[in-house]
Amino acid sequence: MALQKICIALLFLTLDMTCHKTNCQEMKMAGNETALQQKLFSDYNKFRKPVRMFSDRVPVWIQLYPLSIQKLDMRSQTLQSAIWFEIEWMDEYLTWNSRDFDNIQCLRIPATQVWVPSICNVKKMH
Repeated sequence: MALQKICIALLFLTLDMTCHKTNCQEMKMAGNETALQQKLFSDYNKFRKPVRMFSDRVPVWIQLYPLSIQKLDMRSQTLQSAIWFEIEWMDEYLTWNSRDFDNIQCLRIPATQVWVPSICNVKKMH
């Protein structure tokens, strides 16, 4: 127990010294981002449909960007290509008033922590 208290005291001392060496505004911004993440994810369930009214649909926008054509076979009329796609949707549980959090407009959150729409990877199209 005493070791934990010492480690915590050293952590606060280190943070305090760092604040004097760097821009304290950046430290405040990081604190606000942490507070925002805690607010958003305290009751968040990534398996729940991201709308407050369950009967509502979740509009999903997909943009495809072709990167390369890997193979084109005119006889069999097949095309193999590499593409990059972006997916966009609105998660009603992950919204906030930016004025309450130092005007933070966006957060970068790993996809593993949020609801993601199911998208099939179709390997062959006829």
